[in-house]
Amino acid sequence: MPLKAVYKDYYTAAQVKQVLNITDGMLYNFIRNGDIEAIKLPGRKQSVYKREQVDKLARELRQFIPPKTARSTTFTKATKEDLQVIMEISNARFGAGRSVTPLERRLAWLEKNSYTYHVLKQGDEVVGYVSLLPLKTGTDKVKRLLGDTVAVDITPDDIADFRPGIHVDMYVMSIGVRPTTNLTEKHEYGSSLIRGLRRLLIDIGKKGVIIDTIAARSDTPDGIRLMRHLGFTEIESTLPGKRAFIIRVPESGIPMIMEYKQALRASQGSDHREKTYIETDSKAERKPEKTGDTSRQNGIKQKTPSRSTSHSAKA
Repeated sequence: MPLKAVYKDYYTAAQVKQVLNITDGMLYNFIRNGDIEAIKLPGRKQSVYKREQVDKLARELRQFIPPKTARSTTFTKATKEDLQVIMEISNARFGAGRSVTPLERRLAWLEKNSYTYHVLKQGDEVVGYVSLLPLKTGTDKVKRLLGDTVAVDITPDDIADFRPGIHVDMYVMSIGVRPTTNLTEKHEYGSSLIRGLRRLLIDIGKKGVIIDTIAARSDTPDGIRLMRHLGFTEIESTLPGKRAFIIRVPESGIPMIMEYKQALRASQGSDHREKTYIETDSKAERKPEKTGDTSRQNGIKQKTPSRSTSHSAKA
């Protein structure tokens, strides 16, 4: 078969980036995670990529692109009253009884750091939410959340305050939208949550908070697609059936993270540009290397009501 006919079944790296609308760094992540395969063909020095594989990934990622006629929504910090609605959405999407974190504990987290819960509202109605746990560094909490088979107790003392110069590890506990049979509506809400998450990270950067890692786990198709779309790197999981993901912020080139780092540098001034991650880099040994789940809400049942488990990232 002529080589030209063979090449028709493949994309070049430049074509892949155009089809997927991604950067070099995200292309590398997709290759490393096994989403697309780099192939060497006779007569070519550069790798090529199967069209079928790339087009399939493009269709998956397209679910998170907002339509031009998206409904008007607002992404804002959650109030105490919103937490009950968040739990109702969680139970409706992931199954009643799966959310093992009691309301009292959620309220304590929110009181400790108002950034732990954000909601997406259409008018006055909560239609989605994002839950992030800003955890103090120097502990094994993130590693345990990713890999433990038993519930991990996250107390208010584990939650970091946001102040300039503090280092934190972020755990994506849950991302969820109101159950709906309307796929267009579901994708609109998911896209709005992603845009809200981007603005949230920029806001955290403006506060001078230094994020070392962002971790998540998932075992559902929606959650896994979301992690890939956001540019997370999948790491080895110690839990059967669970997928674990991480972003090591100092070395990440993901556009969303670059915007966060730009905001962080601006908050510190030019004299701090080279110092931002010196402390982080010297603590690489505490970064989680193995993992567990984000696409389910509190996937592990728990006997003690005061204990909390990782949630699922869904959109």
